[in-house]
Amino acid sequence: MSGRLLVGDAEAAIEFEEHGSVHHGRGFVSIPRVHPWWPHTHGQPTLYPVRVKLDLADGSMVMLDDLPVGFRSIVTSYDGIALRVNGSSIFCRGVVWTPPDVVSLNASPTTLRQRLTLLRDGGFNLIRLAGTMTYESEQFHRLCDELGLLVWQDMMFANMDYPFADPAFHATALAEAQAELSRLGRHASTAMLCGNSEIEQQVGMMGLDPAIGRDSFFGK
Repeated sequence: MSGRLLVGDAEAAIEFEEHGSVHHGRGFVSIPRVHPWWPHTHGQPTLYPVRVKLDLADGSMVMLDDLPVGFRSIVTSYDGIALRVNGSSIFCRGVVWTPPDVVSLNASPTTLRQRLTLLRDGGFNLIRLAGTMTYESEQFHRLCDELGLLVWQDMMFANMDYPFADPAFHATALAEAQAELSRLGRHASTAMLCGNSEIEQQVGMMGLDPAIGRDSFFGK
């Protein structure tokens, strides 16, 4: 088996390693004069299609499409919370996203595109997915990549009584965090992943000790 990794107009051979009945492939692509991904208020949200071409031992060929990739740097400052994208300070005009269908917490690709396009055209450049709702679909994040909308993703923790001291619950929460980091980290639109925003907000609104909202699971 042989293959090629194609990113935009650039491509490179894939090197395969055989591990029993499984083949692991790795390819390195260099893109000259790459165009960075920007939030739509500051430039073009450039994405490069990613494909893998496989030539199989039986002479057949398979073409696989992966998630389009965008190249950008994001630096987050927690001194008042500020974002710098590709070295430029971003004035964030944000909105909290509510799923269009509050019963199923799901929406068709057509509805998602319509709603997100309205937000982009209205001048918003950041969408917060609050911890009181649910994680959004891959289609949602792909559209945010395409439309140049930054995403602030809360983990789904919205109360003050999570039993993080329980080993089983702690392991489940950790697996959830790892899964979401792995998934969302591939999207150029992902700007921030926040664990306990809703928890700290409740503590603050109740006038309690801020330390109550900062369990060791989230960091001190």
